[in-house]
Amino acid sequence: MRGSQQRLALVLVALLLACGPLARAASYAAGQPKRAPGAEIFDLGMVLPIRIVIASNELAVLRKDQRKDVRATVWEGTNVYRDVGLHVKGAAGSTRDINDKPALTLNFQKFTPAQRFHGLRKIHLNNSVQDASYLCENICSELYRQAGVPTPRVTYATLELNGRKRGLYVVKEGFSKDFLGMYFKNKDGNLYDGGFVREIDQQLERDLDGDGDVRDWSDLKALIAAAQVPDATERFEVLSQVLDMDRFLTYATLQIMTWDWDGYLMNRNNYRVYHDRDTGKMIFFPHGMDQMFWETGQQPIPVPGRFNSLVGRAVMETPQGRRLYKQRFGEVFTNFFQIETLTNRVNALETLLTPYAGNTNEYKNQVANIRNKIVAQHANFTKRLNEPEPLPLKFSNGIASITNWSIPLTPPDRANAIRERVAFEGRPTLHIVTTNLTTNTTASWRASVLLQKGVYRFEALARAAGVVPTTLTNDLKKGEGAGIRIHGTSKPRANKLVGDQAWQPLEYALTNKLDEPMEFDLLCELRAVAGEVWFDLASLKLVKTDGDPNPPIKRAPSAPAEAKPQ
Repeated sequence: MRGSQQRLALVLVALLLACGPLARAASYAAGQPKRAPGAEIFDLGMVLPIRIVIASNELAVLRKDQRKDVRATVWEGTNVYRDVGLHVKGAAGSTRDINDKPALTLNFQKFTPAQRFHGLRKIHLNNSVQDASYLCENICSELYRQAGVPTPRVTYATLELNGRKRGLYVVKEGFSKDFLGMYFKNKDGNLYDGGFVREIDQQLERDLDGDGDVRDWSDLKALIAAAQVPDATERFEVLSQVLDMDRFLTYATLQIMTWDWDGYLMNRNNYRVYHDRDTGKMIFFPHGMDQMFWETGQQPIPVPGRFNSLVGRAVMETPQGRRLYKQRFGEVFTNFFQIETLTNRVNALETLLTPYAGNTNEYKNQVANIRNKIVAQHANFTKRLNEPEPLPLKFSNGIASITNWSIPLTPPDRANAIRERVAFEGRPTLHIVTTNLTTNTTASWRASVLLQKGVYRFEALARAAGVVPTTLTNDLKKGEGAGIRIHGTSKPRANKLVGDQAWQPLEYALTNKLDEPMEFDLLCELRAVAGEVWFDLASLKLVKTDGDPNPPIKRAPSAPAEAKPQ
């Protein structure tokens, strides 16, 4: 009887594994997959106890250069790993000093080539400082894998570093040959690291079991060239020869469905690109998904200005790409973005992590926030997918007033500027005022418009007081001081208000070159260290110029000269 019970138990375990995330992820590889390395830590719902000791001489090296791999000793329970390569990871917003709660990369084969951690060469310990729920990376990576896009698996750990407890961490498998072997027969293709806000036509580095530049860039150059083919129909055909279009369309839909505003499509950030040598095609992988589901009111096809990436625009500005994207969005939403499955997963992870998350009430609030956003996102897209196609903006005598202004949730203004609708000098206005003189404000009002093919001019009247322009290079790439533009521009806007300015006319040209309506995001913004700006609501309009961006028109009168605002 005991032998029968043991056999039954083994059968049940096998069935559970066959139905779990491992089997779903591995099923995307060609043929029958072998058991994936690390399955025992990613599939069993555990929090790993990890302890790390860095010797004082190695710690001194790390303090001089946090990105340099130093030797460390790592314990996982009673298992010990010596001479593990360790460096501090993270970009703007998530990087923390080694004495704080640092995010770490552990490379077990760096100094000992044969050493593995549960069969894995590399793992990341993410501090999740931008996601207090610790859930986003896990939930979203599972969505991508279920939909057929290769994505690293996630589990959890508590960390003790040099005798100090550092709290709960998100554990992610590294982009290594272990990872690639789950999805591709040939795992020796180029794997490119997108770096920090870098497009594929910039200098990307190799990210595959080591550091260094890629020697042969022909695969990436072919993708860049295909994305720049002028004719839209021809471009889609050429792109399909060098880009795994099927996976890219799924990848694109999930970037929007989870509102990955800091991913490749919208911000040219947090991604990897792999060249599958068997098919000759490039495949995008998501990465760094810790700020998700922030906006829950978007259309399934957002404004093209949100597709800031070269490949995203190249695909979505073709008739074939837009048609297939619409179709794929509905398929992925119906088959994978299932609200009961997602909320059940949130609840299960909450149960697992609550004992390790510190302040229980605060943690439960953070989990509830993510759960509510997922529910809101599902309701939003359910509604949107059942609505008729939106109609283009209507013009009267070539002019259309813009009234649907709102405050965007992403990206957040790091300086917490105040944005309000106020009456100023007898005019209804959109007001932006800085509140933090030590941090640059990048705050805006935003309005989405759907425009037919044509050339347009965005106009406004604005007044400024005490505007001190931002000094950060990345901010200056968009524009200086107060002004107007469209979201997703690659060149700084020419219009600007700095210092104290009476009411001034501002204008910005934009064009829809497609034969179908295109959605644009209009921005009234302030990019400054100090000051405030008022945009006259009645003056905010679009002028259809029929090819001439500067035709003569009558402008709204400026306010009479008077004392500068205090």
